[in-house]
Amino acid sequence: MPVMASDYLSLTLRINELEETVAELKNDNEEKAKIIAEQTKQIEELKAKLARYENPHTPSSAQRYKKESKSSNSSKRRGAPHGHRGATRPTPEPDRVVEVTADQCDHCGSTNLE
Repeated sequence: MPVMASDYLSLTLRINELEETVAELKNDNEEKAKIIAEQTKQIEELKAKLARYENPHTPSSAQRYKKESKSSNSSKRRGAPHGHRGATRPTPEPDRVVEVTADQCDHCGSTNLE
């Protein structure tokens, strides 16, 4: 049975269409594989954070998530260096003296304070 030219042409067009479809599906598959890889990485990070909260040996008051600090200055002490001379205001001299006497005892309430 001989193949007609029109059949050959239609088969060639169909093959080209199918090859284009295969190429599109391969591109879609690659994009979805990248998305899956990113989401898998994110899931692992979230599982690690969640594990900090679900540890049965850690009290609930200590199960807070703390961000990792970018600097390692935690070993430094805060404040002025050791041996630093402090700076304080001088004690002022009083300009008057006021005598204050109690009318009664704070403990027993007696007015006899002699």
